[in-house]
Amino acid sequence: MPGRLQLSSPDRQWIASAETIQNGGFGSASVETTVYLTRKEGSKHSHEMLVFHCHDPVPHPYTLDNVANRGGTIDLQMSWTSPAHLNVTYTRHPDVLLQVVRYSGVEIAAVDASKATAPP
Repeated sequence: MPGRLQLSSPDRQWIASAETIQNGGFGSASVETTVYLTRKEGSKHSHEMLVFHCHDPVPHPYTLDNVANRGGTIDLQMSWTSPAHLNVTYTRHPDVLLQVVRYSGVEIAAVDASKATAPP
């Protein structure tokens, strides 16, 4: 069951999106969250930047509402700090299956917020 989150870059050249999909079945049950980058003009093709294997169940399984499962089971949040820098934060220690750190001039930072320490 998908849950989707989208965010445009400050210069409106890129769209960052995250999608959480819960699959069910014997031996194939899983929850994965994928972060994509899509150029706003010229290309409708999305490129995978981050893929997380999530260990917890989705909060609202089988809910046909894209808002219900936004951020998946890892409290994923995205923010653009500049037109060329995307921050992706998450918690709950997922397995990172794919991580692209730079794509077409855009830097992608993935931060496990559960490991971040507060400044003294």
